[in-house]
Amino acid sequence: MLQANAAARRRAGTKAGAKRHAQIRRKPPRNERLLALHLKRPIATTLLGFAVALAGALGYWWLPVSSLPQVDFPTIQVTTQLPGANPETTANLVTAPLERPARTDPGAGRA
Repeated sequence: MLQANAAARRRAGTKAGAKRHAQIRRKPPRNERLLALHLKRPIATTLLGFAVALAGALGYWWLPVSSLPQVDFPTIQVTTQLPGANPETTANLVTAPLERPARTDPGAGRA
């Protein structure tokens, strides 16, 4: 193939060689071929665009994606009783020492 191209270049100086060299064409790149195809067939290009848009819309509606998934957050409930004491004393003397180990989790807050 290289020899044929070299011979065509040598003959390009003559009128017959220039005509032969003009007939040898390179294949256009793929993106140019696709562009030419779409420019030649605008209706097919439009229908292809609508088909892609319809497939995207159907795919969007049929995907089982939940915007707010069901999540079970871990909870700890502490109930304490101290007979004969008021609520503040019970909270300070009984409940607080029981809650301290549970609050070691950085995401846990006080209710």
